[in-house]
Amino acid sequence: MQKQYPMSQIEPEMFKREKKMLDRLFVVRGERVMVEQHLAELFQVDIKTLKQAVRRNRRRFANDFMFKMSDNEFVTWRNDPRLSASDRIFFRYSPFCFTEQGLMMLSCVLKNKTAIELSVRVVRIFVKMRRYALMHKEIRPKLAKLERKLAGDDEGIRDIFFALKELMRNPA
Repeated sequence: MQKQYPMSQIEPEMFKREKKMLDRLFVVRGERVMVEQHLAELFQVDIKTLKQAVRRNRRRFANDFMFKMSDNEFVTWRNDPRLSASDRIFFRYSPFCFTEQGLMMLSCVLKNKTAIELSVRVVRIFVKMRRYALMHKEIRPKLAKLERKLAGDDEGIRDIFFALKELMRNPA
């Protein structure tokens, strides 16, 4: 019989895994992407195997599914504070970037158990991110209306609105 765990014990572990994946999402060319090395780690394959799978199935990876960073994008990306010191050393050349669709294609061509489980997690994470973005779109007009209504009031309220706008502009 399988041991049952209360949700309060399961959820923190699930959120840790999701946070690790979210920390490895970067915005390049206006797209949320993950780079090849981080994907190889998540799929539990070596980078050579990942690149070989992509090469053998190149037609599956359209330009909007996968692309290589330009030199300028690479320099900007390497200065991202979320990038670890070991990543800064490892990445000497522009990596390939995979969008959400590229991640799904990658999970199809790798065909290992980890790839299948990971593809399900990735879909769930992107769905949560879309919900979060939609929530921001719904809140923004309401905040603007409230701000106009309270415009002549306390300076502290203006500071709160400024902070809320900054959080909505840069949620990560």
